Amino acid sequence: MRFKFIFINLFFIILCVFLLFACQESKKIEKTNEIKPKYAKLFTIFQEKGYKVLHIFPDKNNLKKRINFVIFPKGEKEPDDTMGRKQYISAPIESIVILSHTHLEPFEILNEKEKITGIIESNTLKEGFWRKRFVDKKIVEVGKNNVINSEIIYEIWLDVGVDIIMTGCDKLEFTEKQLVNISKAAVPFLPNLECLEEHPLGKVEWIKVFGILLNKEKEAQEYFEKMEKNYQKK
Repeated sequence: MRFKFIFINLFFIILCVFLLFACQESKKIEKTNEIKPKYAKLFTIFQEKGYKVLHIFPDKNNLKKRINFVIFPKGEKEPDDTMGRKQYISAPIESIVILSHTHLEPFEILNEKEKITGIIESNTLKEGFWRKRFVDKKIVEVGKNNVINSEIIYEIWLDVGVDIIMTGCDKLEFTEKQLVNISKAAVPFLPNLECLEEHPLGKVEWIKVFGILLNKEKEAQEYFEKMEKNYQKK
């Protein structure tokens, strides 16, 4: 009887140790799937099985508040999302509307300029590639003076499709009618908050977000490392 009692106690001790170890390993695995930026504070990326999850933090003073995007390979089924994240983006994206001209440069860097189909304030496109694209009607103006023409965005979506509308740090004005039109297209709004990053390399590191969206992660990483080396030489 005494031997049985000792055996049961020993069994429970071993079980507790096993569960504690398993729990610690589980936490360790959870942490290792995060692709954490080196300098940027307003986004992070998690590598899941077959897809990635992009977290963007719109309020740098409250990092508990975040916008989530599930990014999965184009042509594949949307992954089951047990976390309740509703915004899905299939990559590589084929068409994007940008609401800040600062977002032109990453598409130049990654050699994906043709993906931009809509832009705000076309009058600032004075010359060169972007102006020609606008004159040739390959890029459509979707708004002026921080006011968006949602009907044009909806027309682009009907014509060639729009995968993402990328906003910047500007305060854009949306009427209820505009929001209805945009919601018809079911296009995710993805905020690019590089302008709010405090560290210069934190701003540069947003190129990694474009890399994921365009399936150019290797090129984005190489560009970032090059810029990091240049910065450290100063």
